Parts: sequence; C-alpha cells; structure tokens
Amino acid sequence: LFFPPPPPPPPVLAWASISFFRQALLLDSSPLLLMAHNSDFRREPLLEYYSQKGFEVGGIRMDIAMDTVPATESSDAATELPHAIQFLNCGPGVKDQVCRSAKYDCVRQCGDGVGQPCPGQVSWHPGWRYHKLKGSLLATIVLEALQEAATRYQTYTMEMGPDLDPELYSYPSKEERPLPPSFKCGSMSLDAEFCDTRFSCATTFEPHVGQSLQDLVEPPPQPGRLQSDASMSQRYHSEPSGWQVSLAPGEGDNTIHCTGHLDAKKNILGRKGDGWLVLRTPKLTRGLLLLCEGPFSARMAKKVQFLNTSGNTVLEVDGQRTHFQRKVPKSLCSVVSDGLSPATHTVAFKATEEVLTGFSFLVWA
Repeated sequence: LFFPPPPPPPPVLAWASISFFRQALLLDSSPLLLMAHNSDFRREPLLEYYSQKGFEVGGIRMDIAMDTVPATESSDAATELPHAIQFLNCGPGVKDQVCRSAKYDCVRQCGDGVGQPCPGQVSWHPGWRYHKLKGSLLATIVLEALQEAATRYQTYTMEMGPDLDPELYSYPSKEERPLPPSFKCGSMSLDAEFCDTRFSCATTFEPHVGQSLQDLVEPPPQPGRLQSDASMSQRYHSEPSGWQVSLAPGEGDNTIHCTGHLDAKKNILGRKGDGWLVLRTPKLTRGLLLLCEGPFSARMAKKVQFLNTSGNTVLEVDGQRTHFQRKVPKSLCSVVSDGLSPATHTVAFKATEEVLTGFSFLVWA
C-alpha cells in the first residue's frame, strides 16, 4: 500500500517579526525590511508577502550561512582558519567540550579590563563569533543597498545635473501605495484592532532614538505652583525617589568594555524604600499603554525580579491602584491598559520588596 506523505507543517512566525515589520511600514519613510532567521522558525512567507506587495525586503538564513563555514577539524588546525570562524563548526576531531568552550572564548579588546572575558554570554547564547558573522552578513545587505542608491544617484546627476527632480527619489506615499492587510498580526499577540496602530516608546536602552524614560519622569511639584492634581503629586513626592537608571547587576557595559557593541541595556530600577517612580505619558491617541522589561539575564540570575503588580510592585494609573491587564505572549511586555482616554496620564510605581525590580520600555499609542 502507498500512503502519501503528510502535508508540511505550517510556517512558524515569531510575533515580534510581524509586529516589527508592521511598525516599520507605519513610519513616514519607506524602510528596507531586513531579517535574519533560522530554519527552526521559517520567516520566508513574511518576506515574500511584503515583497509581492512592492516593498523592499532582504534576509539571511543563518543555518545556510553556517553550512558554508569550514569545520574546525582539530585544535591545531583551528589556527589555519581566520580567528572569527574558528570553532563555529566543529568536525569529529574536536571534542564537544573544547568546541563549546571556544564558542565563548571572547576577551575585551580595549577599555577597562583588557583581556578579561566578555560579559553577557550564557549557555543559550550562540557565542560572539556567531553574532559577529550575523552582523557582518546583515551589514553587507545594507551596504549593497547603499551602493545601489549611490550608483543611481551618480547616473542621474551625470545626466541631469545636481538639482534632481524629487520624483526620481521620493518614495510612494501611503495613498499611492497603501499598506496591504496585516500579515497574521491579530492572531499572534496584540488584538487585531491595534495591528495598524502606530506605537511610540521611551526606553533606557542606549543608544536610542527619541525619548528616554527619564524624559517622562515627573519632577516634584514646585512651591507656589498650582496643579490640578496637586494632592496626588504631593503624595507621590512626599519622600525622595530612589529609582535610578543603571545596568542591572551582572549586566556588562558593552560601551565601556569595548566588546564590539555600542549598546548599554539599562533599566530603571528600584527596591523597597525607594519611594514612587512617577511617569507622565505623552498624549495617547488609542488609549493603549504597555510596559516591557529587560534584559533577561539579570532576571534569570534572580538579581532583578520580574515586575509583578500583585506582589513586588504597586502600580497606579492617574492615582488609582490597578494591575496589568495581561501579558503579551512570548515577550517581556505587559499591557498596563488598552482603554485609557485620549489624553496624558500619570503612571506611578512603588517597589515593596528588597530585591530590585524595574523595566526598560514604556510603549503607547
């Protein structure tokens, strides 16, 4: 008897990829949609969908890229390969323990602690060599796009002079090229009504574009200045706030230690006795407010607690105690509220336990 093979499983798509792409397309500019992924979570359908709709896309499959990296056949043979790809793939002549150890063999190249191990690499981390390979491949796509733009610009200016007609380089407006229907957005994470909502955020991560969380911190009331919510403000500021923006314990400062990154994944952190952290949101349009925590490693090490409004943290919105409405699946984000009025709002936090807690992003729409 002949039994036909089972149908292939449906593609698995991370909600973050869908959300990030959609948010990029809601910008005023026309971005290049770029993605790095593995065969474990195939995302070609997402790229193909927007490519067919006329948007510029690009991507790399890291599993295919890794197949092109020559295997390290022995510890002695490793020296014959460029340092960046040594032990990325290991042949049968290399013990698993040696290969695994070499994967994290990264030292600081400059700044404080030259020669010391790079921070931030944990057991599930693919290692610094893998990350540098991925970054180089993604950078190549961006550089090729820039080269194409420069070539076109050179051709146009040689034929028409330096003052070009804007029609030659302007991107289509939303009216000329409307957004296609959202790709699986409502079925993955946020409610469908927010799939085409343009979000804004403030963060403590560095570097960043736009507002910092510190820009939203409400200062204590000025003496003699009238405020419509003076009693609430006085209650929040009856004691100094000890909440601070800093790296979580155990998180390495990549900027200082010159590990090849320029990022500093800072949090705004507080513990019992630090008083209230009071934020004033910009004016909301859709009434949606989310809070996102990170980075993850300090919480896994239990040096920083996950923020829990039913346990270690009191949360108030406009002076009224409340709780997170729900968690956003497969993320470190929680919905504070999706039904606030189209106005500015006061969001206040007070830690109730000795272990640090905090967050890194406030997202609104």
